[in-house]
Formats: sequence, structure tokens, C-alpha cells
Amino acid sequence: MTPPFRLLGVADTSLDLGQSPVPELMISLARHYGAEPLVLEPDTPGPVPRHHFFPDLEIKRLYTGIPPATRAGRIAYILAAVREIHLFRPDLLVVFGTFALPVLFRLHDRPPFVIYYLTGPVLSFGQNEVRMNRAARPWLDLLLFPEEDQAVQDVERCLFQEIPLVILLPCVHPPEERNWDSQFAKVKLYLKD
Repeated sequence: MTPPFRLLGVADTSLDLGQSPVPELMISLARHYGAEPLVLEPDTPGPVPRHHFFPDLEIKRLYTGIPPATRAGRIAYILAAVREIHLFRPDLLVVFGTFALPVLFRLHDRPPFVIYYLTGPVLSFGQNEVRMNRAARPWLDLLLFPEEDQAVQDVERCLFQEIPLVILLPCVHPPEERNWDSQFAKVKLYLKD
């Protein structure tokens, strides 16, 4: 019997904070690979977790006691996420945003395949983030971008020219498909030709 495909995503923000691409991408990958996905998210002060909006995902909020928007909070989140990755041993690891990228540098073993979804322009987080993204290149198998201009800028800036990339355009469901009971806009991801 074949062991189940292990799919893990490391989110850069709590999923209940708005229109994150994390749920739809992870659900899509899970369906494609027949996996039960696990998503790690930072504990963000304020909002109450609303994981019930995403019944197809197992979401694990990592409580660190330090707000993730601080340097110490980011480090605590990354270290907690690395512990979970080591336990889970994913076949496919999806890292969302430069905030979560440092998990790669702390892993004992490289996952078989790593997708890096650049949720925002790297330079907007500072020059140190650009250097970190350049250092992460050997770990990355596929880059995903939400729009073409960002892809052009970040590929050049972070020296990602040798890594395959896909542009995923976020599109809102047509009105007849919307879940009006949810406070979140649903997002479909389409491949750009």
C-alpha cells in the first residue's frame, strides 16, 4: 500500500485575516495529489480563528506568545513551524511569502519538492529579505506569483532566473458561486497562458 501524500503549507499570516491565497491553493493541490493538507499559521493577536470556513484543510495555529509581526515573533513562529515540518515530513512543502521563507534554512532534510508563493514584492520587506531570497534559491523548485509585474521584478532582484515559475491570477468567484455566509471572498487561481 502506498503511503499517503504529505502536503504542508507554511502561511505568512493567519488565514482569518482576509483574502489569503493559502486556502484555495492548498485545497487545489490536495485534490490533485489526493492528500489531506496541513497548513501552519502564525497566531495573530486579535481575530478569533475561523478555521471552520476551510473544512477541507487541517489548520494548525502555532502559538508562541510573541506577536508574529515582531522580529522575535517571526523567529518564534519559524522555529515552531520547523518543528512541525520535521514531524510531518512533507512530500510537498509550500512556503507562502518571504515572512515564512526562513523555515527552509532550519530544515534537516530538504523536502522532495518546494513551492514558494511570493505573496508580495520581496523588496517591500527590505533589502535583507532580498538577500535571504537569493540564498534560498537552491531549496526552491517552483515559484508562484500573483501577478506578472511582481514576477518580473522579483525574478531579476532575487536572481530567480533558473527556477520555473507560474503566474496565478486571483479571480473572485462569479456571484452565483459565492458563499454569502462567509465574510471572506473566495479566490480561484487560474494559470495564465
